[in-house]
Amino acid sequence: MFEQGRPYKRDQLHREWSGDRRLQQQGGILTPRNQPFIVLVSGATGHRYGYDDEWIDGVFHYFGAGQTGPMEWVRGNRAIRDSGKDLHLFEEKQGALSYWGQLDYAGFRYQDGVPDRRGQKRRAIVFLLTPHDRVVEVEQRVESSQRSDPRWSMSQAELRRRARRSGKARTPREAKRLVYERSADVRIYVLRRADGKCEGCGGEAPFRTKAKPQRPYLEPHHTDRIADEGPDHPARVIALCPNCHRRVHFGADGDQYNRALKRALRKIEGSPS
Repeated sequence: MFEQGRPYKRDQLHREWSGDRRLQQQGGILTPRNQPFIVLVSGATGHRYGYDDEWIDGVFHYFGAGQTGPMEWVRGNRAIRDSGKDLHLFEEKQGALSYWGQLDYAGFRYQDGVPDRRGQKRRAIVFLLTPHDRVVEVEQRVESSQRSDPRWSMSQAELRRRARRSGKARTPREAKRLVYERSADVRIYVLRRADGKCEGCGGEAPFRTKAKPQRPYLEPHHTDRIADEGPDHPARVIALCPNCHRRVHFGADGDQYNRALKRALRKIEGSPS
């Protein structure tokens, strides 16, 4: 969607997204209407408002929106926490936005004593975000660790409990560990839940994996991105055959089919808790 390192002009992006220029032209959290993503802007100018965004132990600490008084769970802050949309980070340099990459929401913490625009101390919301490609790496390791990973042999009830746990981590280490472990928990749980049959069309998996022990090949699909203070939840992930998975992403009826998959998941798994 975005080219890494490429500079983008704010007004160009706003016109393309049909965003609300009056509210978001200078904001740090951009929530363009009718788009499946949120844009996060980080830059040196934010320091004057106490926005000290920084990387700590592989986790990006991103300050929420709000220039005066305590930060509140409204608008962009609420969207990051609750909307389930992908997060894309840009760094503001010399009036342009340089694309960094995609991040996943891993939780938040409060930080007291942060100065606002008037120099008054207040409580700030700090989001804990992890690079999306690290979660993808975890999922790829699941594919190659079928022999040794104990999650393939633990009870389904225990694995379900692990997969549904709430991500309430607050420290950077806890946040990163939870995101990576939960991603693998959910992926293995969903594949075991499907038991070799596509949860979309109901057909048998088209082939078996190369890795031993060989297992039916299905692809976990996220019907919604990010929720419950973590990137995955078994009530939002469904196991599909490659054909059904491509239908969701590239089919003319992809959006309609994804809604049908959500209804199927409610019958299979219930709602998140």
